[in-house]
Amino acid sequence: MASSAFANPQYEFFSIVIVPGAATVLPRKPGRVLLLKQAALAKVVEGSTTRLTIKCSATGMQELALCTLSNEAAQCTVSLTLGPADQATMQVHGKSNSSIHVCGTWVPADDLLMANEGGKRADEVEGEEVKGEEEE
Repeated sequence: MASSAFANPQYEFFSIVIVPGAATVLPRKPGRVLLLKQAALAKVVEGSTTRLTIKCSATGMQELALCTLSNEAAQCTVSLTLGPADQATMQVHGKSNSSIHVCGTWVPADDLLMANEGGKRADEVEGEEVKGEEEE
């Protein structure tokens, strides 16, 4: 019998292959934040470059180049956080016709908020006043 911790893990590995030719919609999970960490060429092609872009429609963001990969730099670190409401698409551009492997981690949204708010849960932060404001 599997433990409930294994049946519903707090942190989950994420990976996806972005193929040339069409935009790939990134999945979303309620209550989860996707932290994208790494991108790597599936196949290195001599003398060509491949660019990985992302577009996030929920935030109205224009297409953004995350990284440019080549035979000299076949992988790169990505630091991108996508919230549960962010509907994002990734696309490969370039002449190499190579796919790009992207990986990251699913994290509970509350854990990320706690890390940003000094260890407080969302319901503890909401409604707090900034110290010193009420004295002015």
